[in-house]
Amino acid sequence: MIIPETYLSVHQQLSLLGLSVAFGAAFGIVFDFFRALRIALPHNKLLVAAEDIIFMLFYSVFIISFTSAAALGQFRFFYVIGNLIGFTLYFFTVGSVIIRIFRSIFSAFLSVFHFILFPFRLFYVRIFTKISSKFVAFAQIIAKCYKIKKRLLIEHTKMLYNSK
Repeated sequence: MIIPETYLSVHQQLSLLGLSVAFGAAFGIVFDFFRALRIALPHNKLLVAAEDIIFMLFYSVFIISFTSAAALGQFRFFYVIGNLIGFTLYFFTVGSVIIRIFRSIFSAFLSVFHFILFPFRLFYVRIFTKISSKFVAFAQIIAKCYKIKKRLLIEHTKMLYNSK
């Protein structure tokens, strides 16, 4: 009768540690996707929290799958430590360079976009100032009529209620 091996050898544990470090770097790439999305489309704290929750759910599914497929279903804490080491190494080396490059590309794109839209913005500002001056004048006329009517009512009440 062949009894399956129920423990991991030192060589298997070291290879699993190396795999977990590599997968941690891969998760750094996934996290850079979320960081790039935050740079391109700035959003509030609620959406950032939702993205972080999605990332952590994705990581939890990964760690369960990794434990089931590669580690004979045995969860070891060094898988998480290996992921953190790989993620940290990626984040502070390659990830910072990639995000810096993405920010410069995105700022160049925005400057070109603003340059293209500059004539339209000038046209909009000119039209808006002319229209808003008309609306302001109209609002002032309405406010003046309201004040006159209010004054007439007050004078009318003085006539009604004689205080002799």
